[in-house]
Amino acid sequence: MWKTILFSSAFLLTVWKTAAQKPVLVIPTGHSSGVVSFSCSADGNYFLTLGGDDLIKLWNKKGQELKTFRSPLQKYDWVQLSPNNDFILASQRRNSDAWVLKSRSGELAFALKGHSGYIECESYSPDGQWIATGAQDSTAILWNAKDGTPIRRFIGHTGIITALAFSSDGKWLATLSYDKTAKIWETSTGNLLKTLQIDVRHEIGNEIHFSPNGKLISVKCLGYFNNQEQISLWSTETGENVRDLEGYSFCFSPDGKWVCLFKEAKAFVYAADRMDEEPFRTFQATFPPLDGPMPTSILNGAFLPDSKGIFLNAWHIPEVYDLETGKHRLSLKGYVIPVKSVSFSPDSRQCLFGTEVDILKLDFTAGDFIKRFKGQGGLIDSRYSPDGRNIISITEDCTGTISDADNGEPLFQLEQTPCTYPISSYARILEVSPDGQYFVRGHGFGNKAGPPMLGIYQFSNEGIVDSLLFPFEEFGEPEQVAISMDGKQIAVLAEAKLLVWDVNMRQWDVIFDEHQYELGSIAFYGKDKLAICWGDQVMFWDITQKQSLGATWLKEYYLGKKDLNAFDWMGTSLEEANLSDIACSQNGKWLATAYGNDIVLSRCAEDKLPEPVHVFKGRDYRVTQIHFSSDSRFLISSSLDNTVRIWEVQKQVEAARVIVLDDYHWVITTPSGLFDASDGARKMMYYVVDYQKETVVIGLEQLQERYWQPGLLASILCLSPYPVRNVGTFDNLPLFPSIEESTRIESDHLHIRLRERNGGIGKLNLIINGITRAEDLNPERNKELKIDLKRFSRFLRTDTVNTIELEVYEAKNSLKSGTYLLHYQVSVQKRGEGNEEAPIVNDCQMPRHLYLIVVGTSLYPQGVDSLPSANEDALEMARVLQEAGKQLYDDRVHLKLLATRGGESPSKANIAAAFEAFKSASVCDVLVVFFAGHGSNWGKDGDKSNFYYLTQDITFNKLNDEGIRKAYAISDQELKDWMREIPAENKLLILDACNSGQAAINMGGVIARDMDPDKIVAFNIMSGNSGSYVISGSSESGASFESVVFGQGLLTYSLLEGINGTALDGTKVDVLPLLLKSYKRVGELAKTLGKEQTPIIAKPRGNASFYVGRNDGNIKIDLPETKPMVIRSIFFEQGTFSDQLSLTKSVNAAFRGKEIRGKQAPWFYSDIPEHPQGFTVRGAYTSQPDKSVSVRCSVLKGETPVGEPFTVNGPNDSRALSELIVKAARPLIRLK
Repeated sequence: MWKTILFSSAFLLTVWKTAAQKPVLVIPTGHSSGVVSFSCSADGNYFLTLGGDDLIKLWNKKGQELKTFRSPLQKYDWVQLSPNNDFILASQRRNSDAWVLKSRSGELAFALKGHSGYIECESYSPDGQWIATGAQDSTAILWNAKDGTPIRRFIGHTGIITALAFSSDGKWLATLSYDKTAKIWETSTGNLLKTLQIDVRHEIGNEIHFSPNGKLISVKCLGYFNNQEQISLWSTETGENVRDLEGYSFCFSPDGKWVCLFKEAKAFVYAADRMDEEPFRTFQATFPPLDGPMPTSILNGAFLPDSKGIFLNAWHIPEVYDLETGKHRLSLKGYVIPVKSVSFSPDSRQCLFGTEVDILKLDFTAGDFIKRFKGQGGLIDSRYSPDGRNIISITEDCTGTISDADNGEPLFQLEQTPCTYPISSYARILEVSPDGQYFVRGHGFGNKAGPPMLGIYQFSNEGIVDSLLFPFEEFGEPEQVAISMDGKQIAVLAEAKLLVWDVNMRQWDVIFDEHQYELGSIAFYGKDKLAICWGDQVMFWDITQKQSLGATWLKEYYLGKKDLNAFDWMGTSLEEANLSDIACSQNGKWLATAYGNDIVLSRCAEDKLPEPVHVFKGRDYRVTQIHFSSDSRFLISSSLDNTVRIWEVQKQVEAARVIVLDDYHWVITTPSGLFDASDGARKMMYYVVDYQKETVVIGLEQLQERYWQPGLLASILCLSPYPVRNVGTFDNLPLFPSIEESTRIESDHLHIRLRERNGGIGKLNLIINGITRAEDLNPERNKELKIDLKRFSRFLRTDTVNTIELEVYEAKNSLKSGTYLLHYQVSVQKRGEGNEEAPIVNDCQMPRHLYLIVVGTSLYPQGVDSLPSANEDALEMARVLQEAGKQLYDDRVHLKLLATRGGESPSKANIAAAFEAFKSASVCDVLVVFFAGHGSNWGKDGDKSNFYYLTQDITFNKLNDEGIRKAYAISDQELKDWMREIPAENKLLILDACNSGQAAINMGGVIARDMDPDKIVAFNIMSGNSGSYVISGSSESGASFESVVFGQGLLTYSLLEGINGTALDGTKVDVLPLLLKSYKRVGELAKTLGKEQTPIIAKPRGNASFYVGRNDGNIKIDLPETKPMVIRSIFFEQGTFSDQLSLTKSVNAAFRGKEIRGKQAPWFYSDIPEHPQGFTVRGAYTSQPDKSVSVRCSVLKGETPVGEPFTVNGPNDSRALSELIVKAARPLIRLK
């Protein structure tokens, strides 16, 4: 058996009913229209919202969307979560029934049937045992909340019951009625306890509340004479009116200490016993954009169960505010741009998305593929020209634009189409001829005497080509246009009439001039055949014969399939649905019709009517537009559910969904679970898993390796060499433990309590102020533990409140929880106050220090190539960082230089000692670490998942021997541990070594995207808890070139270039701009060498940058000028065309030998066969009778000769000859 569950408005997943935990991707799209009903769970862990889009959303207390669903049969007005969080009570003000849904799936549990009039109000009892409903039949009913069985009916009112409420203990039920009474009933017996006669000067409202102690009730009233809304407080003991308050809503805090009065679109919080004084807090939530004046009663809300916060909503985005501080805590919002129209480019490699105001162009083959064309306010529709070079768009003000499809620049501004009704002038007609000769634009308002309502335009001509003088007065307003495949006929629907314009003859032909109902969209599906939408039918006409060919009644298709419940459109019944759009594929084989939320696909044939063959389902709101790709393989559709879906026509399956979150961020998903997304979008996304009675959130980064495929849409559309990956599913996902609410800090001790789920207990991490300071606090895997925070005093700030976060893994340490947040203020004791040690004071108002560890290894034992420039890079970097640091930190700069020459020996022991020495740093200080030298990757089973820096003592760069690794190599984990032990919160690690990208990946996350999807997954951008910025000179398996054209490593050169001025913030050296500038620069420099080098940047969580120094222009940084590049030379013996002397090898070795001089090298040598900017020497030699050798040589740059050929004579010795050849060629190898 299966069930259908909707998770976020971007996902509809079908899952099997098993006990397995299956992760579901959530894209937090929020509500597409204002929130009309909202509530908080009794335990404060969940929020429930109902939007004007008919979606019910469940959120956790962090503001993360957990579930989204909507009933296919009802449109609700009000929802409430049951006290045990298992069910949702939902009602509709135009129905006598209410419904109880399962909160895990949105499925109907049972209905509450028993009222003879529409239900007006409802509520769960505080203990969740009962449900009470009040209705227009003047009665209230108490129901068993477990199964919906009616328990008793409360009879006594003579008017509609408008509101009801339980007392906090559930013993009483209060009902409010239009008979101007409030009655208090005993819930368990149904006995009437008291009737309150509401003052006859007031009309009754729809709100009633008990105070927590049950002594007061608040009633919403409407002033009889001044129409002013009021809140009336009544005593339940005496039945007397206590006081009246000017406002439209009122609520008590659960602890009874506070009350909130809503008036003038604001929330005023008062102390309950001091309501005559000034309000304690005044809140004003975020309001929706409104064209007219804002309603004064727009804001509503309620206190949170702990009485420490308030939940507010202004028909827009629900928000939570802290009562004590008045600060905003969180918003229940999503991120999505509504898409009104869609269309493929002629080559199907791009697509246009039309939003309310702009056009977004998606290039499926590009990595980051949204390009925004601005300035299209009030956009109605947009299309490509058939050649793909231009884009035509029309707007609500009856104007339009022809723009360049590449850059979006306007080419022609289309003048306003005149009309007789300017107030409602919508230029809603746009159709492009398939042959590309013209397009038709216009609107449905005008008159015969005035300018034309419809016009024929050319893409290359700003003016109108022809006017369609539509007989408006006789046939009404034109509404829809279709153009035949050959462009010779234009069909126009006007209300219930169909006319065809002959483009060549310039005359109208009336096909029919009267129909029973108004018609919808039209499309040509053959040479002379038209498909016309009418209600829930598609009519087919032969326009040549002017006769009907028949019709397809889509309702019959649904009924024939016995699929009544499959149809869904805004909760309407099948009888109320209509067709909204129709399109025919370019090959003429398929016809698609948008029918409510669905798309019906029909197969076309020459000798019969198009026959429905499939229904594309899964939409959560009405489909607005559909369009076939040029090859007829795919169908794209937009919808009011804010997603764009792509369907594969032949296979009749959904291929992908596109969600546009904002102008730059997007998400692509497939039914199999694969996804692609922009960097910013991935920060918002996460997975959820149902486990027993809770929904667990899992960070995206923990599962994305399985499901993330960069370039996914290009692969789906067969525009990429990379196929769509096959992915499996988790049969049973082992989950991490829950960190319980009882976890707290008391008396400088951290009390932790874990609740085990199905995955056991793994390591427990401690994160202080965003940096992981302990990776396993719980080695014994206890469920309860107590940690003395004084152990971590050197990591805690004393000048501000510290954030303490915990994250726990399951037993295999693969999946981890989200962070559990606490706050901790350190109390500093003076010596002699029970504290015998000098207190640690981490006050960031005090002057900071800069700590520098610079390592450069050039010489290695035999078996490992030397790196001449690594030592010089380290010396220069140490000098520049020290001088820049002193300009900002004065004499508070501390340097540890470990280099082959000019510093302490760069052994592993000495490097470890340098890190140990800097443990005395403060959390407020800055640490910069630089490594230049050899790097290598190694991992178990050959996965090469760890980076190792090779110190000067390593005997060879094969790391299979564990002893060698431990003794002579520094792993990325060791680097991470060493850096973590230094308290400084601002850290920068620079790795100018081959394969060093693996260290950046392992230490956080990266800013880089490669065209290979498998590499991009490793380069994802996400926050890490290492607290360090990391830049590596190469990718995780790439080279970091050190003998470059200027005698330095590319990364080192780029960083020094940035410090020299290209990346300065004024005069200050800001880390993040420096790294981003260097990242880009390294790639540019590598390309000039005919090579590829991809750095990787890892960033700490929070993105906070910092300064490492200042350069006011007095730091001398000698950046060598670019040197010429020498590539592989070729020599052979004249006549034999072979190289008996091995002169080629000797000459190349000689060129390479000169390069080893580093900065003093005359050139850079690259052992590649060709490069357009590379110098090479080519020659032929002959042996002379005296046993000497004569070599005729030519120098070329690329394939162009440089200078004149020359001859070298020398002994029959390849090494001696090569030196002579290099010496003779040197004057010709130079840059202009």
